[in-house]
Amino acid sequence: MDPHRPHRRRAPGGGRRRRARRRRPDTRHRDDRGDETARHLRRHDDGLEPGRRAHDRHPGGPVRLVLAEDHALLRAGLTQLLESHGFTVAAAVDNAADLDTALTDPTVDAAVLDVRLPPTQTDEGLRAAIAVRRERPGFPVMVLSQYVEHLYARELLASGEGSVGYLLKNRVSDVAEFVEGLRRVVAGGTVLDPEVVATVMARQQPVDRLSAREREVLALMAEGRSNAAIAERLVVTEKAVAKHINSIFTKLDLPLGSDDHRRVRAVLTWLRL
Repeated sequence: MDPHRPHRRRAPGGGRRRRARRRRPDTRHRDDRGDETARHLRRHDDGLEPGRRAHDRHPGGPVRLVLAEDHALLRAGLTQLLESHGFTVAAAVDNAADLDTALTDPTVDAAVLDVRLPPTQTDEGLRAAIAVRRERPGFPVMVLSQYVEHLYARELLASGEGSVGYLLKNRVSDVAEFVEGLRRVVAGGTVLDPEVVATVMARQQPVDRLSAREREVLALMAEGRSNAAIAERLVVTEKAVAKHINSIFTKLDLPLGSDDHRRVRAVLTWLRL
């Protein structure tokens, strides 16, 4: 035997030990895993751009808006802001005549407008909003105003259709809150500035069946706040808020339906004269 040759180890029983074979990776289910991964990656196969958020009512693309604002810098700023958050500004106008024309476009989904526009700077924007909602019931409108005008809020809420927002320009300081408020209006909700809510409530007879706490909850609902936000504001639990809301629905004799729809109806019942 060659002393320099490596000595082979003998297996028990005198046989030669067999070298263990390296197992190849199991690929039998690789295709299945690939299909599963592909299914998760096809979330945007419907043609939407991942960076642009389509609304629930408009799954085929971004919400198309008409913007009416007579101040050029504010109009340009709002256009940039809205489009950077996934909306499409189909028309940006600065006077009542152009607004009326823009609102005749059947592909437009909603409007963001100033109450006062040229030529008279009185209520041109409001009248245009009321007119388009008469032709297209429930057409979403977000009104921006310098002042709290009780008449404006009452006229917008008179149809009982929802999809109404009324915010004061000098109080719109939170961009995310403004954008989310607009989305709620497009979805059929109401978003009212707290000062608008306070003004409307001060000018109408109270609903005697609602407790003071229920009126607080309803006022916050009118601002477009969620149950969690109401609970945080009032320092109570979400369960307590839900209990108050159900009591409000019952006391205002609101018919059974989706919670979102009943919330809108409750706000309209409370704010409408």
